[in-house]
Amino acid sequence: MKRSRTWIGFALVGVLAAGVGFVARGAVAGEEAGAPPSEKPVDGHALVKALSGTWNTKATSTMGPMEGQVTYGLECAKTILATRYVTKGGFGEMHALAVTKFSADGKTVTQWWFDSMMADVLTMTGPVTDTGYTIEGSSKQGSSKVTLTKKGDGFEMKMWADGAEFMTETYTKAK
Repeated sequence: MKRSRTWIGFALVGVLAAGVGFVARGAVAGEEAGAPPSEKPVDGHALVKALSGTWNTKATSTMGPMEGQVTYGLECAKTILATRYVTKGGFGEMHALAVTKFSADGKTVTQWWFDSMMADVLTMTGPVTDTGYTIEGSSKQGSSKVTLTKKGDGFEMKMWADGAEFMTETYTKAK
């Protein structure tokens, strides 16, 4: 009986010592490294302000004419721009979701594009301005380039697949 209480006592002291060591080590590491910086909201970026909302789309492409809607909105405490996209054409209906992350200085974006016609995610990156962006990347299905440019009250999006122009699409604000 006495022996089991002794082992319980040693175990308790060991657990307490480990806990104190863990907390102390965390405090020292925190002092050296500091907390990671918080992401800055991007709601003040001129392009984000201009894109936010729902747009009607019309496109000409190598797959024929297409029409649909795209909606842009802020997510994750206003630190990313989310895009929901639906279009219809001779190929049927395509749904997509994009997550666009702005660099800390607001001069570069990285976009992760998912759609119902692609087997895997397409990751693209490139420069961004107050009036648009040019992003490029690749997936297992090949390379892509997308430009988005402010045109009057709307936008024009162009897409290339493996170096060949694939689509031109216009955005007009939905009413």
